Amino acid sequence: MIEITTEVISKREERFLIIKVSDNGIGIPEDKLEVIWDDFRQVSEGFNRTFEGTGLGLSITKKYVGLIGGKISVESKLDKGTTFTIELPCTKTDCIDEIITQILPTQGNSNKSKTIKKEKILFVEDEGITLLYVKKLLADLYEVDTADNATNALEKINQNYYSALLLDINLKKGIDGLKLMQLVREIPFTKQYP
Repeated sequence: MIEITTEVISKREERFLIIKVSDNGIGIPEDKLEVIWDDFRQVSEGFNRTFEGTGLGLSITKKYVGLIGGKISVESKLDKGTTFTIELPCTKTDCIDEIITQILPTQGNSNKSKTIKKEKILFVEDEGITLLYVKKLLADLYEVDTADNATNALEKINQNYYSALLLDINLKKGIDGLKLMQLVREIPFTKQYP
């Protein structure tokens, strides 16, 4: 189970938005707590790793939180779960709405997106929740078309023009993302797609 809580606290006449994301999963060993922040690193690594992923999520999160003046920390107990705590400074009275808008953009909150034709991109990913999340996250900036495997992606690429492709490397069935990229590079009108 995953639980997300938020609260506003005051410290030394400053206000902070505290976001906690907790789970009751397997936890992280104490000697691996620092490794999780490194690019392309995971607690479970190597050919026998237990979980999928690139090892970029937490490092990107830490960098982004730092860019907006915040801090992120982790507490974990093996077989009990993990809690990530994000602390974001609030220097204005309306900062909570501003921070939440920066972190979780909502569809249709930009007047420009209604008047300017958005570029179309194709996102190829076999995890349904990731497809939905990225599509929602980019909705104000791009028209996001999706495919859950390489075969569907190639069909869409042959029928549409895309400004860019986002490809998952580890597609579970059929052609993987790297092979799909090679196939796209062989098609004359798509070989320059970023």
